[in-house]
Amino acid sequence: MWGARAVLAVSGKMAPRSAGSRDRPGDAHEAQEYDSTSRQAKVYLFTRPVDRSLPDSIEYHHWALVFVFQGDDVRTAEGFPDDSERLYPKYTKLFPEEEGSYYTLGSISTSPAAVLQKVRDNPCNGEKYTATWQNCQTWLRALTASLGDGVEGGLREFKTLREANPVVAAAGKKKSAKGFGSFSS
Repeated sequence: MWGARAVLAVSGKMAPRSAGSRDRPGDAHEAQEYDSTSRQAKVYLFTRPVDRSLPDSIEYHHWALVFVFQGDDVRTAEGFPDDSERLYPKYTKLFPEEEGSYYTLGSISTSPAAVLQKVRDNPCNGEKYTATWQNCQTWLRALTASLGDGVEGGLREFKTLREANPVVAAAGKKKSAKGFGSFSS
């Protein structure tokens, strides 16, 4: 369950992801989401520290949403910067491979196909990425807003880097992802 992953491309084409790699649009093929059966899903915030130099020794965390549907079907949604420094969505059918922490956000009734559509419709898709201002955390905030209070309410207790340290975030707003070091974890 935690091994090799199948990746569903949401924007562009992607190859299956191997441990330690970063998928980028244009790599291989695009799978489809065929599961449109609506059912209860527990939704978790997954966080992991990112090895990245930020001002004032701020620890930066990558965020993803993990949906565990009745029947133990899993979907993970997250935003990543592409090579052109734009945010793009990633939607997988397994738990994140990386070590990290899980926090329960809530429970909703939806289908994997409906989640994928919300991932595709995220207003942050295509926005210019910056490590401190428009990042995986702001992408995830936009996604949870589209899922309703059952999930969005649970995320309110977690602060994005922008919310936690607005002075540093605003200073980094104009810097690119490359201005803050490697994206690899």
